[in-house]
Amino acid sequence: MSAAGLDLLIERTSAQLRQISGVADAGIKPGVVASRVAAELLARGEPSLSQLLDSAEGGDATAKTELRNLLTVNYSCFWREPEHWPILAEHLCLRIQSGAPLRMWSAACARGEEAWTMALVATEVATRFPTLAPHWDWQVLGTDIDTTSLDAAQIARYTLEELGPLPPRMRTHLLPSGSDAAPRWAVPAALRDHVHFRHLDLAQAQWQPPAEAPFDAIFLSNVLIYLDRVTQERILRNVAACLRPDGILFTSRIEGNLGLASTHLKAAGSCTYITARTARRP
Repeated sequence: MSAAGLDLLIERTSAQLRQISGVADAGIKPGVVASRVAAELLARGEPSLSQLLDSAEGGDATAKTELRNLLTVNYSCFWREPEHWPILAEHLCLRIQSGAPLRMWSAACARGEEAWTMALVATEVATRFPTLAPHWDWQVLGTDIDTTSLDAAQIARYTLEELGPLPPRMRTHLLPSGSDAAPRWAVPAALRDHVHFRHLDLAQAQWQPPAEAPFDAIFLSNVLIYLDRVTQERILRNVAACLRPDGILFTSRIEGNLGLASTHLKAAGSCTYITARTARRP
């Protein structure tokens, strides 16, 4: 395909993203849009991508959803940022001992690895307090823009390779599934009762906080680096508003130091943040 033809596909895609999210390129950096369109062009060919754009431009809701999914960088993994999980466990110990309900949010959960890791940490903490655990009200919300990834998150069956660095003690809470030739591990029903998944576009112009807010812990990883400055600022402002006064935001090293969040969040070390309003307390 000629450079002009590729530019036209990128322009058409950007126009659809603006229509879907209500902001330019859905808040995605132009370079990221261009690279994703080029990758999809190689993967599926020009006729297929053009047909998808034709359908989206014609108002087909399914095509619009598929197009937005294709432009999403949906990477996650179990036990990402290992230093985060002891911090979260300590935070949860305080919550269970206080008897207060616990609400956690994986704001860009991809295929669910992060949300299920959060649930596994809560399960481990609960085993330390056998008399309190039966009465502990805890929930994890996982949201993502990619509906295909959300489907996989709800199925919650993973290969050994996908479990990656998840510690052996955490794996004991999962159930063997699949065949000997293709073994998998599944999340049991008891754990599923605590975790829910929902579609949410963090970059959309009109943004409503989840009904479960405020949250004791929010994980936001592999998101902001792909978005423009205005969208980054809006997301961080919205996320900060969803944190409890004593809540913690966990990000990843790839997101940088979140300097843009300085008016809403204050760094607390190890890619974690607390609300600025909490930091200002005497």
